Amino acid sequence: MTRPDDWVFAVDFGTTNTVAAVGGRLGIRSLMINGRTAIPSAVMLQERGGWHVGELAINAARRNLAWFEPRPKTAIGAGSLFLGGRSVPVVDAIAAVLRFVSGEAQKQHGTLPPARYVVTHPAGWGSSRIDTLLNAARKAIHRSWPAPEPLPEPVAAAQGVFALPQVSREARIVVPSAFSRHDRLYAGQTLRVVDAEGHPLPTIRYFPSVSRLVGDMVGLERIQSRPRWLGERELRAEPYASETACDWTSGSFMLARREALQSAGFMDERFFLFCEEPDLCLRMKQAGWQIRHLPSLTVLHHGHGERWHEKLLAQEAYSRRLYMQKHFSAPRRLVGTGALALGYGARAALIGRDRGLTRRRHSAALRALRTLVGSAPPPFGEPPHQAVSRRD
Repeated sequence: MTRPDDWVFAVDFGTTNTVAAVGGRLGIRSLMINGRTAIPSAVMLQERGGWHVGELAINAARRNLAWFEPRPKTAIGAGSLFLGGRSVPVVDAIAAVLRFVSGEAQKQHGTLPPARYVVTHPAGWGSSRIDTLLNAARKAIHRSWPAPEPLPEPVAAAQGVFALPQVSREARIVVPSAFSRHDRLYAGQTLRVVDAEGHPLPTIRYFPSVSRLVGDMVGLERIQSRPRWLGERELRAEPYASETACDWTSGSFMLARREALQSAGFMDERFFLFCEEPDLCLRMKQAGWQIRHLPSLTVLHHGHGERWHEKLLAQEAYSRRLYMQKHFSAPRRLVGTGALALGYGARAALIGRDRGLTRRRHSAALRALRTLVGSAPPPFGEPPHQAVSRRD
C-alpha cells in the first residue's frame, strides 16, 4: 500500500552531466544539488582510495590529470579506467557519481528510502552495459533502498516532454535535456503542424525518388489516394493521428539529437532552402537513426505565401539538382532531371483566365527550368563550397 510520504528517485547518468529528479504526492521536481539541477559526471580517484565527483573532481584535476576522468560513461563498454597508473573498474567510478546524487536525494527526504529507484540508460545499449550500470547503481545506495529499475532514456524523455499516458509516471521525472544527449533510437522528431487556419500541414515525407518526381510532374502527387511511391508527402489523415515512422519531416518544426547530428554530419549549407531536411534525415538514417512524427503537441506554422514566387521556385529547382547530384546515381539523376524539366516546362506553358497569375507562373517556371539545367545561376547566389563528393 502506498504511503502519503512515499517518493520515487530517478537518475540519468549522462556522458557529460548527471541529472536526477524526485516525485511524490506533491508532484515531480528536479533534484537540486548546490543550487544546480545537473552535476558533471566527472570523477577523480584519490591516491588513498575514494573518489571526488562533479565540480570537486574538475577542480582537483588541475593538480593531477592522471587521476581524472571527465566522462566515465564512455568507458562502460571497456569495463575499466586507467587512473593513477592502474586499472580501475568503471563500475566503481559510476557508483561514486550515483552515490553522491542519491545521497543528496536521501538527505532531502530524511531517513525514508524511496519507494522506487529508476536508472535510465540509452536504448541502444546491450545487456552487458545495462548490467554494469545497474551494478554501479546497487553499489551506490544503502541496503534499505529498493533495487534499481532500468528504463530506456527515450521512454523517459517521451513521458517527460510529451506526457504520453502509456509510459509509467516514474519515467516522467527524468526529463532535463531530453533531446540533447541520448545515444540511440530517434534522431529527429516533428510534431503536428497546422497553418494559421488550423488546417494540418503534411509534414510526414518520403525521400525524393525518380518515381516521386514523375508523380509530381504529372500532378499525381496531389491525389490523396495515390500510391506512396508517386509522391513525397503523406496526404492521408490516419498516419498523423499516432506516432509514425517516416523518411523525413518538414523543417518547420524538427527536434534532432546532438549525437545524431554528430554521427550524420551537420546540415549541408549548399542547400540554403529546400531539400535540406531530406538530405539531413537521409544521412541520419544511413547512420542508424530513426525519424518519427509525434502528434502529441501542435505547432502553428506561418509560412505559406505566393506559390509562384520566382526566386523561391528557382531555389527549389537548384536544391533538387544538388540533392540528385549528391544522392542519385547517374542514370537516376538523368531521369529525375528530365522529369523535373518536363514539369517546369508544362507549368510554363499553362494558360489560365488570370493573366497576372499566368505571367507569374510562366516567368517562375522558366527561371526554375534554366536554374535546373545550369543556364541560370542560383537565385540567392553561389553557395559555400562543401567537402561532399558527387555520387557516381
